[in-house]
Order: sequence, then structure tokens, then C-alpha cells
Amino acid sequence: MQSAGEQLLNWIERKGFQTQVEAAKELGLSPAMLSLMVNNRRSPGRSTALEIEERTGIPVRAWESIAIDESPIQNRHKSGKRKNHKA
Repeated sequence: MQSAGEQLLNWIERKGFQTQVEAAKELGLSPAMLSLMVNNRRSPGRSTALEIEERTGIPVRAWESIAIDESPIQNRHKSGKRKNHKA
């Protein structure tokens, strides 16, 4: 059975993303967080894992062997796109 990180990397490749930065934007994650997840060094929080499951088909339970990070993810937007804030 593939690890969650391997499943995520396979999804990135199947979708044709040229970089992990592009995939991170699609998933609403920071590139650093996505890298940690692909390398099985960090798992998403419960709500993020549910969003990832909806978008990728990777079940929430796939992340169970990696400690769940319940802290908020920086630079994460539900739409997966950065918002422009003008002063």
C-alpha cells in the first residue's frame, strides 16, 4: 500500500502539475506544507485532510500513520488562490 505522501505525489503527476507550487495552490496549501506532506513528514489537520480527500480521493485515514497537525496552516485559502489585499 502506498503512503499518503506517495498517493499525493501520484495525484500531482496524474493532474499534470509542472511543480509542487502549482499543486499547492490548487489544494490551498503552502508549498512548504505540501513538500512536508509529500515526504511523509507532516500530515494535514482534520479539516484540511477532508478537503484533500474531496479534491484528490486520498482518504483521511491515509494520513493516520503520520501525526496530524491541528495547527492552522499559514497562507491557506479555501479557494486555493491568494487574495490581493490593498492598503
